Amino acid sequence: MIVGEVKPSREALIRLALAGPAGRRVELDAIIDTGFTDFLTVPRQVIEELGLRFRESMAYELANGDLDMFDLYEGKVLWDGRWRDVIVSLAEGGPLVGMGLMEGCRLSVDVKDGGRVEIRPLDR
Repeated sequence: MIVGEVKPSREALIRLALAGPAGRRVELDAIIDTGFTDFLTVPRQVIEELGLRFRESMAYELANGDLDMFDLYEGKVLWDGRWRDVIVSLAEGGPLVGMGLMEGCRLSVDVKDGGRVEIRPLDR
């Protein structure tokens, strides 16, 4: 199970470890974004620090309906005690966890300042 907290800004945050191909890793506080259908976004600084491998560029539809191109990279996330291969999108701003990373899980959020965020596999 992954546990996080709702911040006063009403953002549901969890802590993740992200690793690059050489095994270097960083810990990130990431916001849960149920409107983001892919895995994870991080800023350029994190991608460069970890030396993530470029995969491709892809167009995404933003919440306002605009299309924007994003560079995608390969990384590994420590997810519920196991390392998983993930696609990491380059996006400035704070890291975001998308629905692709949470697929096969139950997301529970107590929406209040300091509320509990829980992500647990559906098969357990």
